[in-house]
Amino acid sequence: MSLNNEFDYNLSKLAEECGELTQIAMKSLIFGIDSINPKTGEANRDLIKKEIGDVLASIQLLNDALGFDFTKKYFDDRKEVLHNYFIMSQIKWAINE
Repeated sequence: MSLNNEFDYNLSKLAEECGELTQIAMKSLIFGIDSINPKTGEANRDLIKKEIGDVLASIQLLNDALGFDFTKKYFDDRKEVLHNYFIMSQIKWAINE
């Protein structure tokens, strides 16, 4: 892949960082949030913090380049939607038990 400009590079870095966040999120589900990586000595909790920071920095670079203007209301609405999906997932599990 040829990255011809900074925007393309930043977009590819966002995808990469999201993948790394996905990986440590899954490891945290499998091994536990406070599990320690025996090779590095780092806790999953610390690795998640690092990867969230990397994702947020990548998002900010793209946000600056694209000039998006997200409001607090937008984020509050999105958090409510995500919370509602959580509630629905809990109802589904309760019904199936």
